[in-house]
Amino acid sequence: MKRSTISTIRFKLFHIAGRLTSHARQLRVRLASSHVFDSLFWEVLENIQSLVLLH
Repeated sequence: MKRSTISTIRFKLFHIAGRLTSHARQLRVRLASSHVFDSLFWEVLENIQSLVLLH
């Protein structure tokens, strides 16, 4: 993966045409079919989910 700065990743991820929907206790991310940064979005989401939260 090409190395990007935090601000570049934030810009790319927050400028995605999509919608967050909830149904039957589930949250779903619905992205536009023309989304160019699809692989980047899912890679960043997987990295966020793998983080261990400290209490």
